[in-house]
Amino acid sequence: MTTIWTLRRIPDKNQQRHFAEHLGSNKETGLAGQFVVQYDVERDPQGGEVLMRDGYFVHFFSPSELQPLSKHVVFVLDHSGSMIGREIEQLTEAMQNILPELGDNDFFNIIRFSDNALVWDPNKNIFTKVFTNGEYGHLEPELRELGLPGGVKATKENIEKAKEIVKDHGDMGMTNIIAGLEIGLFLIKRTQEKFPNKYQPMIIFLTDGLPNVGMDSGDLIIDTVTKLNSGPNRASIFSLSFGSSADKSFLRKLSSQNLGFSRHIYGAADASLQLQDFYRKISSPLLSNVTFKYVDGVTDVTKSYHPILFNGSELVVAGRTKSFSSYPITANRNLMSAHSAFSLSGLDYDAGSNIPKWLEDIRNNNENITTPQGVFKLGKKGDVILRPQCLKTPSNGTGECTILFDCPQVFNLLTNITVYLQYFCPLNEYAGVCCPSSPVP
Repeated sequence: MTTIWTLRRIPDKNQQRHFAEHLGSNKETGLAGQFVVQYDVERDPQGGEVLMRDGYFVHFFSPSELQPLSKHVVFVLDHSGSMIGREIEQLTEAMQNILPELGDNDFFNIIRFSDNALVWDPNKNIFTKVFTNGEYGHLEPELRELGLPGGVKATKENIEKAKEIVKDHGDMGMTNIIAGLEIGLFLIKRTQEKFPNKYQPMIIFLTDGLPNVGMDSGDLIIDTVTKLNSGPNRASIFSLSFGSSADKSFLRKLSSQNLGFSRHIYGAADASLQLQDFYRKISSPLLSNVTFKYVDGVTDVTKSYHPILFNGSELVVAGRTKSFSSYPITANRNLMSAHSAFSLSGLDYDAGSNIPKWLEDIRNNNENITTPQGVFKLGKKGDVILRPQCLKTPSNGTGECTILFDCPQVFNLLTNITVYLQYFCPLNEYAGVCCPSSPVP
């Protein structure tokens, strides 16, 4: 059953002025704010749904109710002179919003960069400057000798220390982006070596995106970072840019080639909402290294490997299939001990069942059944969970009203639609059948 609610509110001019005053707007100009519509689509509880037509399929995978993976977050903060003013204020605001959202089991470091990179020492609550020989792309041997401060658990005490230290805006100079990112990747690698497969690695890179020392070529930085960020446990790099002169194209390419995405924070009154939306998208990684395996009969698959899945996002795989039979799909995921199985079919049914021709014709046509009680949808397996009792099944006993494809054991008894209508039962907008509670002999 579908229920639709329509809510209508038409405030007059005086009411709009009153609302505007409370929202901090000029009451003479009326309401001024961000209109937000939040919605979601109904999903299969197991996370798998497949659409099929004419030998092609699209597989949507969005599991729910999984515990987020623990993550290792390295914040790489631009502390250069070009950030002076509104940009550094926005960066500080971003950190004040993001740090408290880290989970209790998360691990984090903070790096900031100007002429050189500095690594946060949580024990002393200071930034320690890192001096290197400048051979960017090859700093690892030198960094291993320096004994850089390690990361810390995201405890309340450590979060408060970090929120305080990022307010320090001294020593703002040039923009050595490559130093910050290469040292960030080194800290991630060192943590992965110490705690194998314990944390999902990611870098949150906050900048105005204008390199001018170390490496001043955006393309060279992207190539170097992508080469360093290789192997089975690559870090996702998410870029957050500020200011009207930010090189958004550079940051977009950097993140897209390193399993992430970029966002620009505009200097409007709703900057906090923009920051919340950005972090919400990346705060809860659910699966890592997801591989979909399809059995024979499925070909031309677009992409079967996905390095990471975040809560609220969706993986999409498309391909060809030779028939409408049920194909099992297994999603293997690293950092998770279980696996999920799904059935590949537009209208799902037991692979060993023989669908009656009249039912096959309806399924391949408009998927509606006309009965004396009206027109009902054919539906697919699992569309209706509630199963009311019914008095007469095709095997002459009582049973439960179910979707047709939830009762394949009676297919051989439903020789035509006239026979089926004797055992028809409505399930809201769906056509049901009185299905035996025990197997048909």
